[in-house]
Amino acid sequence: NSSSGHQNATVGTGRGGHLQIVAKEAIMISGAAGHKPNSGLVSNVFTAGKGGMIEVSTPKMEIQDNGTIQDGTQGDGNAGNISLNVERLSIQQGGFVTTESKAAGEAGTIRITADNLTLHQGAVTSQADQAGGGNIFIKGNGRFYLVNSTISARAQGEQPHHKGGNLQIEHP
Repeated sequence: NSSSGHQNATVGTGRGGHLQIVAKEAIMISGAAGHKPNSGLVSNVFTAGKGGMIEVSTPKMEIQDNGTIQDGTQGDGNAGNISLNVERLSIQQGGFVTTESKAAGEAGTIRITADNLTLHQGAVTSQADQAGGGNIFIKGNGRFYLVNSTISARAQGEQPHHKGGNLQIEHP
């Protein structure tokens, strides 16, 4: 099993690159179920640089079988943000969208706008192990299914300013 996808990485003090994908029909990110590394779109910061943004716009998107969209930091720089603007979004069977901080940098923000959103054994998370957590904003206009899935914004930093992120779901 092998992985595929696109990865941006910042290893110095510079800012990470902006990854923007606009598809006219559909995007599918499918990992190898139960195997690592995962397939996906990834942007990571390893030192003081700030993470780049991942931005996706398409009518239909499926993330499944441990496929991922991830923006993270393992250094002092903050993770970048993720923005998904999709008519029909399905995150299932271990697929996930996440911003994460493994060090002093803050986790990024996730913004999802989808007419129809299905999470079935999938996850949308923003987490920080030693810093402040990022925010998650989900805006839906149609169906919203959540089955055996996780939407979570958390922080484990020990300083008073290391607060967990906000979670906002807006659905008429």
